[in-house]
Amino acid sequence: MLLKIFGLLDLFAGLLLVLAHFTSWYSLLLILAVLLFIKGVLFLWDINSIIDVISSVVMIFASLGYTSILTWIVAFWLLQKGFFSLLSSV
Repeated sequence: MLLKIFGLLDLFAGLLLVLAHFTSWYSLLLILAVLLFIKGVLFLWDINSIIDVISSVVMIFASLGYTSILTWIVAFWLLQKGFFSLLSSV
């Protein structure tokens, strides 16, 4: 159940990161970045959690208006990770 909740968090963060280029939902993106950072720090021994921490830093910069190709890579990473977390049967 917790895996599904974290998958939804990843999926929503990735979707909002893509939409941040077209909308002005920067405060919600910042909140999700903080939640993703907390999730990454709680499970820091896993490589995916280290990437979550890095992704949250990129999301914080995106919420401030600084975007690059790395933003799109992080968005794709979060979308695919959230999608596969929701599809897993564990």
